[in-house]
Amino acid sequence: MPFTFLQIHRLRIHHSHITPSCLQTIKAAKSLAVIVCLFTMSWMPLYTINTIMFICKDCYIPELLLKSMIVLSHANSAWNPALYAWGLRDFRSSLRKLFGFRAKWHAHTVQV
Repeated sequence: MPFTFLQIHRLRIHHSHITPSCLQTIKAAKSLAVIVCLFTMSWMPLYTINTIMFICKDCYIPELLLKSMIVLSHANSAWNPALYAWGLRDFRSSLRKLFGFRAKWHAHTVQV
């Protein structure tokens, strides 16, 4: 994952004139990196605990910790659709209009 961000950063530094298709590719790479990082952070704790429980049958893992990690892993399924939807410009603008954020933000920028 850090390798992906490093490549994106190098691309932006070495190319002062980036084409729109390149910007779109960079945006897609950043979105994918965020999704993969969240997936890893959601599932890695549960996989680690399950591996420890498999290798060490006598090791004590608190039930609350195990259940918390299960909930965290399932939470990934909850925020994935939100991440994908937030990447859509039409969805973001509709959500801002629905909750009235756009008018407040616009009024704030006009005053400055």
